[in-house]
Amino acid sequence: MKKGSMHFHHWLIFGIVNGIVIYISSIFMPSQVVIGNANVSLLASVVLTALVLTAVSSLFPVFQKWLGMNKIDDNLKYIIYALINIIILWLLSRTATIFGFGIASKFTAITLGLILTIVNYLYWEIFTKKIKI
Repeated sequence: MKKGSMHFHHWLIFGIVNGIVIYISSIFMPSQVVIGNANVSLLASVVLTALVLTAVSSLFPVFQKWLGMNKIDDNLKYIIYALINIIILWLLSRTATIFGFGIASKFTAITLGLILTIVNYLYWEIFTKKIKI
């Protein structure tokens, strides 16, 4: 497999980590982050939200190559990932009846997007680079 490509188990763990962060955020900030509604159960909401976040984040390298941005700085790459996470969280919260994920404000989307980016950075840079899987 090509260097820098994402194996299936990394993609799966990436999605699980996203789901755990979303679930924990709803526990620590219950008035800001709501998961589940009358149409979508709590578990389905976490899985759907994590799946969308992971899928969109996984498409970034494809668009990066398509736009010819092969040699971008790591700091810029993670800033772009943070913006993607924030935008996707905000859009998912606007479709709360479908995904069962709701947030109270733009500030919550920014905070949760930054937390997701930091946790994803820690997973990607520490676990996948140190342990050659």
